[in-house]
Amino acid sequence: MGLSTFDQATQCLEFVQTELVDVRMPFDILRADSVEILPDQINHNKKEITMKTVKHLLQEKGHTVVTIDSEDSVLSAMQRMAANNIGALLVMSGGQLVGIFTERDFSRKAYLLDKPVKDTLVKEIMTRKVFYVRLSDTNEDCMALITEMRVRHLPVIDDDKVVGLLSIGDLVKDAISQCQFVIHQLERYIYDTPGKI
Repeated sequence: MGLSTFDQATQCLEFVQTELVDVRMPFDILRADSVEILPDQINHNKKEITMKTVKHLLQEKGHTVVTIDSEDSVLSAMQRMAANNIGALLVMSGGQLVGIFTERDFSRKAYLLDKPVKDTLVKEIMTRKVFYVRLSDTNEDCMALITEMRVRHLPVIDDDKVVGLLSIGDLVKDAISQCQFVIHQLERYIYDTPGKI
């Protein structure tokens, strides 16, 4: 059985960390034709690329977060997710994050209450234990948390406020992008440097 996309992305991250550090590519070959390297992604002492942080990921994705009140109906939550083409809503109460409502919550819990979704409140089936990350955490930190806790969405908290939401898809996309970039740079290093082949 082949590796899942998530597992492949995880291996990509490990490759970026180990291979790039071992090769110690000169700083001047880190210039990319189509990939922008943010200034704080480069360790100027070791001259190597570091992992993207959550802050970088949100700069690319955006800080938009779709929420729902804990007292709203599950029907309203499902309609909101469909309208925004997303799989999760952050559940708020009094301006505070109190849970997360996902498609998985609906599929696994709603039928147990044995009542119409329009009469079921979000707070009745939402996930109350929410795992979150901060702006300084890396993509690798996020993927490790997702793997260990078996979740698919991570709210981003800064100064006790929700400033974004990352999904497993966001992390996998970025990990694969980083891996492809590093492979491209290694190929350039090998074939463009005299005496390397």
